[in-house]
Order: sequence, then C-alpha cells, then structure tokens
Amino acid sequence: MTPLQYQKQMRLLEARHLMVAGAVNAEAAAYQVGYESASQFSREYARMFGAPPTRDIVTLKTALAWPVASLTAQRRFLQLRLAPSWNAVQIYSIVSNSNPPCVD
Repeated sequence: MTPLQYQKQMRLLEARHLMVAGAVNAEAAAYQVGYESASQFSREYARMFGAPPTRDIVTLKTALAWPVASLTAQRRFLQLRLAPSWNAVQIYSIVSNSNPPCVD
C-alpha cells in the first residue's frame, strides 16, 4: 500500500467513524477529514466500503441498534462491513464505545 493509499484509507475510516458516532453528515465528514469535494469523497467511500456513505451509515447504525442478545451476530456483521483488516479489539471498541476488557 502506498502512502497516498494509506492516507486515503485513514481519512475514509475517520469519516466513517464520525458519521457512525452521529457527529456529522457525509458532506461535513468529507470536509473534516480533508476532502475538498463531497462527490469525490462519496465515490471513494463507495469504492472502499461497497455502498455510498449515507446508505452505509444507516446499515451500520441499524446493526448497532440490535438487541444485546444478538451481539455475536452484530459483531460478525460489523466484521464484514468494517475494514477487512480490523481486528476484534477495534470492532469491540466501536460496538461498546469503550476499550475492550483485559484478557490474560
């Protein structure tokens, strides 16, 4: 992965995090992470995550709203929808909005 590809991936992941947290809409997230064009952001976002920002965020928020009883299914869903390179610790921190418990 080139430095530019890495930078793009980090920007898109940060924008996704901002939108899932409910802080901003897609256009505001694009500008906050450094995109000058909301349409370019949407194209690159869809290329990386497989869906346009608004649809993807609705899908993720729906997954996060599932009952606690289906937490395993929710985590599996998020593992598929989030960046493929993310591990369980990163996914846990998004799902629970906290740091994972220590495992010895």
